[in-house]
Amino acid sequence: NVITYNDMGVQIRGSNTYSVTIQNNWIGVDADGTGALDPRHLVVTDDGTLFLANYGQGVFKSTDGAVTWQPATAGMTTTQVTLLAAAPNFATSQTAWACSDGVLFVTTDGGGQWSQVYNQFPGALKDLQASPDYQNDHALIAAIEEYGLYKSTDGGVNWRQVNTTLYVDNIAYSPNFGIDQTILAGASSSPEVLRSTDAGETWAASTTGLPGLS
Repeated sequence: NVITYNDMGVQIRGSNTYSVTIQNNWIGVDADGTGALDPRHLVVTDDGTLFLANYGQGVFKSTDGAVTWQPATAGMTTTQVTLLAAAPNFATSQTAWACSDGVLFVTTDGGGQWSQVYNQFPGALKDLQASPDYQNDHALIAAIEEYGLYKSTDGGVNWRQVNTTLYVDNIAYSPNFGIDQTILAGASSSPEVLRSTDAGETWAASTTGLPGLS
């Protein structure tokens, strides 16, 4: 199944069917029918756990393929969550992150309890990705609005700026990251695609063949 989300709710697309919008019957998300569902980000972990950032109500979690959802906000000091990320080895590490207005929270027990890990980002987080080799390098890359790319090598406790390109919107790791150490980032301000071949330490434009940029 493929799960999609927008301001009308959450939908599930199966191999042969497309369900009606699921919204008011998800207990805890919009059970009272007030239209409070404001999904901003959805992540699926390696063991099938789903986390939903529902702006204004925090984080919700599902362990049954999105049939039911439960609040997972214990320890958070805000409900205005806009971005989520999960460790590639979530099944064993139970580690995930949630972002709100430049503040980063982490859980190491699968969403049971969150704690603030960093609050000094200069702007809003546009994207956050954990290294495919997170269990060994504990690395994260974050795209910060108007401030480029930041990198952490201790699970989000400390960060340093590694690129200053404005308005970087998204980040993607190479499927062969363990070998090529390659990360890509898309910037709408330039516009351009940025490429790093040293695990995010240095970046260069990679636009050959792209329309209007070659």
